[in-house]
Amino acid sequence: MANNVEWSGDKFLSGLEKQMGDNLEKAAIYLKGKVKEALNRSEQYQRFVGDHGVWYKGEDPSGPGSPPKKITGSLQRSVAHEMGPGRQEAFVGSNIDYALFLELGTSKMAARPFLRSTLMKERDTIAKIMATGKA
Repeated sequence: MANNVEWSGDKFLSGLEKQMGDNLEKAAIYLKGKVKEALNRSEQYQRFVGDHGVWYKGEDPSGPGSPPKKITGSLQRSVAHEMGPGRQEAFVGSNIDYALFLELGTSKMAARPFLRSTLMKERDTIAKIMATGKA
């Protein structure tokens, strides 16, 4: 009696790569939501109109090390995720110019991190999502 062995390693690896990509995207979506939550602290503000357009000044801005407070909601709405080539990388961030200044600070302003701090706070849940696909 002959034993037949069938190799389906390529199919298995393909399925595994798809599952890993799916879990990575689930983790990115989860992180995006948590970043938006971190940016959901509103504050009272004043609106000014000048020669260079409209600008806003918060009456009780966030302190150094705390996520920025919301005035117009533009930063919060700009937070998005994107998958890299082959779904092996995920990116969560903002395309608004001042997001980088808030996240890292400047020579005149201490950082108001909202991306890195949220990632660190949620790292255990993100690892669980990466491993199981569930929070």
